[in-house]
Amino acid sequence: MAALDPFEMQMQWMKRARWMSLSIGLLMACDPPEEREATSPSSAAAGTERARPITPPGTRPSPTPREPAVAPLATALSIEVTGLRDRGDVVEIELALDRRVRPTDANRPTLRIGAEVVRSSRHPDGALDRLVFLVPRAQFDRMPDGAAISVRALGMSSESMAQPPVLDKSKVVAP
Repeated sequence: MAALDPFEMQMQWMKRARWMSLSIGLLMACDPPEEREATSPSSAAAGTERARPITPPGTRPSPTPREPAVAPLATALSIEVTGLRDRGDVVEIELALDRRVRPTDANRPTLRIGAEVVRSSRHPDGALDRLVFLVPRAQFDRMPDGAAISVRALGMSSESMAQPPVLDKSKVVAP
């Protein structure tokens, strides 16, 4: 076996030491936090007070019942059905919105009618305050007549409308 020069020996030792410290850090992060009793004189005089549990670095304690985790609410959006067009294999549902919704690929507008969800949409003639949802014929046939219509788009939602529009299949117009 060939002898290693001092530099290479030091490099191997450093690699092993780095691996060992990372392994120990990973194992410590996986352990549940320990509860330790406070030993300071002020807490000993107080009696049965206990110290806060230790939280591993890089983790966040779960919220207590007094501070519930609440999801951000969507901004209210008003919609109105302006057209139902039969295009053969696809039914177009055109909606007018009370504000402009810019087109994005990351967060597509979502139409919900009953249990059916549609994400395929476009802005007719570039009008950002209008949406046309392209619903496959089979999916449109599964949608219940008279079901409430709601739209979610870019943090906005029409689900809070007092009287949301409803689907009226009798108003579908053929081209």
